[in-house]
Amino acid sequence: MAYHTYTTDSLVLGGADVGEGSRMLHLYTKEFGLVSAVARSVREARSKLRYGLQTMSRSDIALVRGKDVWRITGAREQLNYYYLFKSDQAKQDLALRLIGLVRRLVRGEEPHEAFFDLLTESFTFLAEHGLTKELLITLECVIVLRILSMLGYVGILPELEAVLRSGTLSEALLQDAAAHQKRMVKEINASLLAAQL
Repeated sequence: MAYHTYTTDSLVLGGADVGEGSRMLHLYTKEFGLVSAVARSVREARSKLRYGLQTMSRSDIALVRGKDVWRITGAREQLNYYYLFKSDQAKQDLALRLIGLVRRLVRGEEPHEAFFDLLTESFTFLAEHGLTKELLITLECVIVLRILSMLGYVGILPELEAVLRSGTLSEALLQDAAAHQKRMVKEINASLLAAQL
């Protein structure tokens, strides 16, 4: 029986070791949403896949749907956000918190291209901008509120409309959003509490 290979733009959200050299990876993919997939022998030194499958990598990943599980048959790294954040612990910590939130909130495979774009835009903005500690906190609030809104955990908030839907991230947006930070934190906490997260 022939299996079809799908190649999709993906963000690697981490995973766990399985068997002797394999790894079960969690990917947020452009075409399929959240996918768990096995990469066989990826922990071996000779593996060509391992560089494209590190946590916080954005890669083009080739997937084959098996009977019970997706299998990864290829990976070509586009960007490795971990290395871009390596010299900035605050950025690295923020990226890991965002990954953790996505893994807690998203359930099952469901395509959501706009959500994929939000994640990749957020990581790219974080990598490309030197931000003060205060603006990093504001950025986290904006991203988390957008994630919660896009996944349906936050309703319509007219006073935060600009923060939620003003298009691409920018330092000007963060400066404006800083004035609403207490309200954003209140909404985030209420949403996470309601979702029991």
